[in-house]
Amino acid sequence: MPELPEWEEEQKPTGGPMEVSFREMRPEDMDAIYFLDRSCYGEAHRFTFGGLMGVMLDREVVTLVAEVKEREFSRLGGVLIVRSDPWNHRLYVVALMVHPDYRRLGIGRRLLVWAEHFGQGYQCREMLIPLEEGNPAGEAFLVAAGFSRTDRTETRFARGPDHPLWQRPVAERP
Repeated sequence: MPELPEWEEEQKPTGGPMEVSFREMRPEDMDAIYFLDRSCYGEAHRFTFGGLMGVMLDREVVTLVAEVKEREFSRLGGVLIVRSDPWNHRLYVVALMVHPDYRRLGIGRRLLVWAEHFGQGYQCREMLIPLEEGNPAGEAFLVAAGFSRTDRTETRFARGPDHPLWQRPVAERP
């Protein structure tokens, strides 16, 4: 798994220090990821449990989990699900979810950094991410991360109706 840049200590809105670690998904994470999906997306855009399991068990898909540790407990802070398409030099971000309690603390940005490192390893030239219509916070996040909206839509992994795809070139490996 590609290494992430050093994590700078952030403060949760409540003021308590938190520690974030990133790791590959484990089978015992499935329920938490399913419930995170439900807290991040509207009814029409959610995965069914079976649909989520099918995507995550696809051999071409990698799922990265951001685990937040506060005091004596840990919880799922974010999830990144990616699929590389090396034949077309594309990296698809199937899902990028950050728990509402941990938004605007850099977790989503860090997950995208990992996705880019992953895509570089497969010589991907572009990263694509679907975003449902009417999500101004998601649009602002993607624009700040260097993405632009395309005329294409995604149907293979999209939940609910087709979502417009946002695209960004993958930086070449130094």
